[in-house]
Amino acid sequence: MKILEIRRGGVTQRIATYVTPDVVDQLQGIPPQAVVRVRNPDDSLQVNALSREFLHATIALAAPFDPDMQSAAQTRRDGQFVDAPIRATKSTAP
Repeated sequence: MKILEIRRGGVTQRIATYVTPDVVDQLQGIPPQAVVRVRNPDDSLQVNALSREFLHATIALAAPFDPDMQSAAQTRRDGQFVDAPIRATKSTAP
């Protein structure tokens, strides 16, 4: 995951994304669902609900056909996937 600085509404924001800067340039911007988290001025992280929904939809489509995902689900058995940064606060952790 990369931290990128973007300008939105005249304000610079630091965002966490898996999209590389060269792809952002090619797209002439970053799609909203590609913003995984926003880093707030106090250095806390805010989860982007649209990104989480996109991730869940992608997993739901791909998992039935992906042997690695099937294996991971069998290992976990409860089927939970938690996407939380190591530095997550209680407000951002699921």
